[in-house]
Order: sequence, then C-alpha cells, then structure tokens
Amino acid sequence: MNNDQSWKAATVYIHPISRLFRSLELKGARARFFVTPGGIKITSTAQSKTYTAQLYIDSSAFASYQIDNYDESDFQTTVSIDALVHCLQMFVKWSADDTKGSTTESALQSNQTGSSACFIEFIPNKQLQLKYASESMNSICHLTLYENDEFTSELKFDSEQVILQAIMPSAVLVNVFKDMAAVSSKEMTISSSVSPMRVTFNSSGDLVSTEFSLPNDPKVVEALSIDVESDFTYDFGSIIQSMNGIRTATKISLRYDVYGTLSIQCLCAVDEHEVYIEYKFLPKQI
Repeated sequence: MNNDQSWKAATVYIHPISRLFRSLELKGARARFFVTPGGIKITSTAQSKTYTAQLYIDSSAFASYQIDNYDESDFQTTVSIDALVHCLQMFVKWSADDTKGSTTESALQSNQTGSSACFIEFIPNKQLQLKYASESMNSICHLTLYENDEFTSELKFDSEQVILQAIMPSAVLVNVFKDMAAVSSKEMTISSSVSPMRVTFNSSGDLVSTEFSLPNDPKVVEALSIDVESDFTYDFGSIIQSMNGIRTATKISLRYDVYGTLSIQCLCAVDEHEVYIEYKFLPKQI
C-alpha cells in the first residue's frame, strides 16, 4: 500500500445521509465499504447470509470528493454498520439544520459553511473516520476495521432471468409490509399471475393470514412485467429489515429471478442526486 493513498468526502446533508446508512442495518451485520473514483458502495450482509443490503452513492452527491492514488484492492474494508450509524446519529442530534449555508469545498475545509458538515475519510489498512464540524464544535469517530470478514458476501441475482418486475411508489409497499407486520406475519409469499396480470402478497402468522393483490393498474403499479406464473416464499422477519430503505425511497422496483432471489431496489435522493439501495433475499427452501 502507498502511504499517500487516501479518500475524503464531505457533505452538509447529514440527516439524509444518516437515513441512507440506517437502511443497511441488518441483524448481526457488518458492512463491506468500497471506495471508487465514481462513488462509494456499501454492502451489508446479515449473519444468516440469506439477505443483504447494498447502498450506492455517486461522488456527485457529496459537496467534495477526493481520492488519491486509487487502487481497487486497497480501497475497501469491513466495518460495523451499527457503529457507523451510531456516529451519524450523534451528528444528527448536533446538527440543527444541515441544508443551509455554502457547500463549496473551500468553505467546508475552512469550516465557514454556516451549517454543520460531515467528513468521511478512509486511509487503507489504517482507519475509517467520521468527523463532525460546525462553528461551535468538532468531533471525530474512529471506526474499527475488520479483515477477511465472513459475513460480507453478496447474494447473486440473475438479471438475465427476471420473471417478475413491479415498479411502484414506495408508499404502496410500505403499506403492504406495515399491515403484514401488524399481524405478526412469519412468512410472506409473492405470487404472480398472467391472466389477469397481477402480483399478490400473502402472509401468515400464528392466528391471522393476510393477502394484498396489486393489479396491472398504473394508479397502483406504474409498471408490471410477468414472464411466467410463479410463487416464492420468504422469511418475513428478514423482509421487514428493508423497511428503513423503503420508507426513505420515492420509488420501488421489486423483482425476482427464476431461482426466487428477491430484489427490492429503492430510488432515494440526497438534494437533487439519485441514490440507490438494493435489498436481496433468498427464498425459503421447501
């Protein structure tokens, strides 16, 4: 590793960034942190290895973004996603208003923004740190780095063999999952039919079963594509882990491939910049 290697990014949008990182909190998860010249990618894998969450933030979404002596193999590490979110949550409490003031790099570096700012810095094999800076105070969180972590593998999704895709406003899926959670659902089955074309969500708990059927109606589902009729069952306790990301999103793309791997893609925004979160879930084995 070159001693001159480093990456630093800054933002005044502490609240939105914090919400995005919270969407990666999965049970027992650590997160693989990838830095590229074009942006950052963070993959969080649950300890069960049956579901993952992935966040991608383009470099343009940051007020400043600097990477020196880039080498792909060096600019990645594993961190505790809970610790990372905890730091950002502290910054949120200290930040009264993170959307005002100058966001130019010179203003951020000199702390003359007129608002609070968050700096994220990564030095390969040494440290990942988050810094909070405002006119009244400064604080730094140093995060522990992990090597060869076994819970950071990505789930495979075959985008060439997608047999169901539904694009909808995020509020539609929020309502479906919220009602299923209210009756303590344990499993959720997603099924599709061609005639009439619709996607159906069924859940079952100890005492109650629920069903939500979404027709091919642009007032409900903006786009629906079904290749063959199918159904797959998932652990609802895992599925509900995606709610933070779904609530943050404006639009959802729900897909599954021929093997039943479920993908829930969430389109979010930081200021005017699009940000993507994707959840993947393996089906239950019958």
